[in-house]
Amino acid sequence: MSQRMPLRRRPGREPGLVSVVVPCHGVARYLDECLDSLLSQDYPQVEIIVVDDGSPDASAEIVRAHRRRDPRVRLVRRRRGGPSAARNTGIAQARGEFLTFI
Repeated sequence: MSQRMPLRRRPGREPGLVSVVVPCHGVARYLDECLDSLLSQDYPQVEIIVVDDGSPDASAEIVRAHRRRDPRVRLVRRRRGGPSAARNTGIAQARGEFLTFI
């Protein structure tokens, strides 16, 4: 994982929760393994926000399958805007005290 960065204290942030933003576009081939790895970590206070950036492949279906097995996974869909826009969308959705990106 990349380095964690504390978010500004705002109402609704959950202390100790780590928000992991996973922007995706055309990465269905790797997404299942990525989510499996994130979900197998020892730290339980984590939310995984997958931002589907208008992906033309089966990424959304893969995320939905993980969501059915683990409620810590969330899917946010948006029109194609590129990796920075997808990360910003994930930041806006994050509820954690800490934030990291994959």
